[in-house]
Amino acid sequence: MSLIRTTLTFESEAECKKVADLMKSDKSAFDFENLIPSPKSKEECPEEFLLLESEPIQPDPERPWFSWYRWRKAFWGCHKNAKNVEVGEKFISFDTEDLPPVCVLARLKDMSPSMQSSQEI
Repeated sequence: MSLIRTTLTFESEAECKKVADLMKSDKSAFDFENLIPSPKSKEECPEEFLLLESEPIQPDPERPWFSWYRWRKAFWGCHKNAKNVEVGEKFISFDTEDLPPVCVLARLKDMSPSMQSSQEI
């Protein structure tokens, strides 16, 4: 496992604060679920993301029917949420495992066109 450090930079403190406030949750200082939420019920889960018996992943205890790994890779671009979050006046930095959250970054860029992002291993 390697960590990918993503840094988002903003033109203004207000723009940075807006994104930081949107992404903050009780679970994380930068929670991808706030921007692209995963299905909460089996009925709202697309069939291709129902857990297969042959999948070698640990099921979500609250949603044993859900293939969280495949869903996150498809909708976030990575399989785990942000960690090691740092929020500054005009930047937000965080780590993800193995892959950057390209889908999350694209959605944030749509909301905040002047935002710039960079990654380093």
